[in-house]
Amino acid sequence: MKSEMHKLHLLSLVFISILITACASTPYTRLKTPAISGTISINNQAAQGLPVYLSIKGDDSQCFKIATEVVTGPDGEFHIKTIKEQLPHAPIMKYYLDEWNICTQYKDQRINLYSGNRYGTGSVNASLNLRCELSKSTLDDYCSAR
Repeated sequence: MKSEMHKLHLLSLVFISILITACASTPYTRLKTPAISGTISINNQAAQGLPVYLSIKGDDSQCFKIATEVVTGPDGEFHIKTIKEQLPHAPIMKYYLDEWNICTQYKDQRINLYSGNRYGTGSVNASLNLRCELSKSTLDDYCSAR
């Protein structure tokens, strides 16, 4: 009886070890930024052809370290795909600080449209939708999140 208990205990340990190893070696993809879409207007008119930059460096408020660049369409719309990070395995209780900046170039000036960040486990939220107006007289809050 004691021998069978010992075998069962040993078999359980081997099974748990295999299970942990299998889970630990499974690749994991997490989202570092949301998918960001929105519109840019100037005096309530669609701003076509403006560059829109995404930087994933928190200290890069003018987006000179560009991770992604897109151009606004005829309706002033832009769409930026999420930035993903491939990890060798799923993290266990690991916290990340994800930061991003959205900028444009208008009248030879770089403008920070929106800055976001998130501290937590796993991935950021899946999407962010912005409405931006460049004719505002303030230097901040060009965009509002919807």
